[in-house]
Parts: sequence; structure tokens; C-alpha cells
Amino acid sequence: MNPLKKLRARQQFRDDLLSIAATPAGDRFFRRLLRDCGVTFPKFSSDPQVTAFNEGKRHLAMSYVNLMGRDDPQNLIDIIEKEQNP
Repeated sequence: MNPLKKLRARQQFRDDLLSIAATPAGDRFFRRLLRDCGVTFPKFSSDPQVTAFNEGKRHLAMSYVNLMGRDDPQNLIDIIEKEQNP
């Protein structure tokens, strides 16, 4: 895939995520995703494999949140604040 197509696909995915997050169902989904993936409350273990698995989940969720908040950092702040104050 050429770089321009990649950028367009990334922008479309960002727009899709923002559109989903703007709905009540999307808000519930992202709150649950952040909680289940340990974005705001990371889980660590004495077992390195468990920690690596948990950090993998956290990384995926953070990549979506990062993409959504890239142009507007306040969006990222709002999402994390909502997760911390249900």
C-alpha cells in the first residue's frame, strides 16, 4: 500500500472511531475497552508473560485512543478522565 493510501486509511479509521465514540453505545464501548485493557489502571504480575500480555492489551487500546486524540489532546484527556471517574 502506498503512503498516501495508508494515510487516507488511517484518517478514515480515525473518523470511524470518533463517529462511534460520539454515540452513547460508543461511549460505553470505549469506557469498557479502557477498563478491560488496563489503560488507566495497568496490571503487573511477577510472571513476565502475564505482564507482557497485559501490556499488549493496553498498547492496542492506547493506540486507538492516541489516534482519536492526535489532533485534539483534550479528547484523550476527556476519555481518560471519564474512565477514572465513572
